[in-house]
Amino acid sequence: MIYEFRTYDLIPRSVPDFENGFAEKLPGRLGFSPLGGLWHTEFGPLNQVLHIWPYENIAARDETRAKAVAAGAWPPNTSQFIANMNTEILLPAPFMQPLGERKIGPIYEMRTYTYNPGDIPKVIEAWGGAIG
Repeated sequence: MIYEFRTYDLIPRSVPDFENGFAEKLPGRLGFSPLGGLWHTEFGPLNQVLHIWPYENIAARDETRAKAVAAGAWPPNTSQFIANMNTEILLPAPFMQPLGERKIGPIYEMRTYTYNPGDIPKVIEAWGGAIG
């Protein structure tokens, strides 16, 4: 399993327009793969929209995206609102449960940590003991 995590930096005051464009195309896009989550920022870096798409692997991601584009289901007409876009491919920690449909939120805190080379196995072990 992999997760595509996208962050869009939008021009000021365009988050509602971006989300409307996203919502317009989303039903068609969901015919190809599920959406893992979608958020916009209220604190910290403003004018950001973040979303997660789960895939089995990179090949499945590439195939799914190509099919959605060929069908006209994706991407949404939102490029005029985007100042910058960042795409990351994330691997879940061994103790994580797969994303599934559930009602949680509506407020989330997202954090990014920087570790020294070689520290990740110790970090995963520590988090696994606390969460798993």
